[in-house]
Amino acid sequence: MDNSLMRKRYLNLKNKLSFCSMTVQKFYSNSPLVCKNLDQNLLPKAIQFDEVTHDIVYNIGQVLGMSYLVPDDCLTYTGNVREWIKGKVGINLDQG
Repeated sequence: MDNSLMRKRYLNLKNKLSFCSMTVQKFYSNSPLVCKNLDQNLLPKAIQFDEVTHDIVYNIGQVLGMSYLVPDDCLTYTGNVREWIKGKVGINLDQG
């Protein structure tokens, strides 16, 4: 995707979201093309560039137990589901 098309899509999205009083804040992408051509202020802190090689460095960011693993293109959840279910639903999971 060329830079002008990406910019057009960004502006279109920004315009549509403005009708809902929403703003575009951060893009997390595993596409080097998107990361290198997007305004750096729109990238999350988890995406950085090596100072020497300018290669993209993806740091794993975690929000509410969810993590996005860039090389695997995989969204994962880490947490104690057993404790969450036990605490939130009031089920005794220790009974057979």
